Amino acid sequence: MTGFVAVLMTVLAAWNPAVVAERAPTATGRRWIGMTLAAVVGLGLALVADRVLDVLDVSVPTFRTAAGTVLAVTGARWLAGQSPHRDEGDPLLLGVIDIATPALYFTMVANSAASGWWPTAGAVAVAVAATAGLQFAAVPQPALRWLRRLIAGTAVGLGVALIYAGIRAV
Repeated sequence: MTGFVAVLMTVLAAWNPAVVAERAPTATGRRWIGMTLAAVVGLGLALVADRVLDVLDVSVPTFRTAAGTVLAVTGARWLAGQSPHRDEGDPLLLGVIDIATPALYFTMVANSAASGWWPTAGAVAVAVAATAGLQFAAVPQPALRWLRRLIAGTAVGLGVALIYAGIRAV
């Protein structure tokens, strides 16, 4: 799976803006700073994806298979699990927790290694815009639940597709 559309779909599925909007319907400035920090760390990993894979001594297809597994399991959890609870605590830390998921980081590194850094960065920009749109539009909770499940089902399907693509390439 390469190309901007595939990268965009996998990053959006791993980010799942509906989960973030369900957890924090009205994110404050500090929460947005935390989300930005987590996204920047992910983009940093994506920028050095080839070096990360060299250090781990893993091929791109093998890492793609791992990313697909993590994405599929995360999607299944979002699909079958309860709605995320609204968090209380330090907004900066909660913002980091909203975004810094293994599914997102694995997907960003796998996409960047296969398709390059720029498509991954563009997909992250779209995910940020989608998250902001859901939060600022004040989408009702029932609609967010259905959107979370739709994106979660997409994550499962894309995860399986990544696993298949990784196995076929090996």
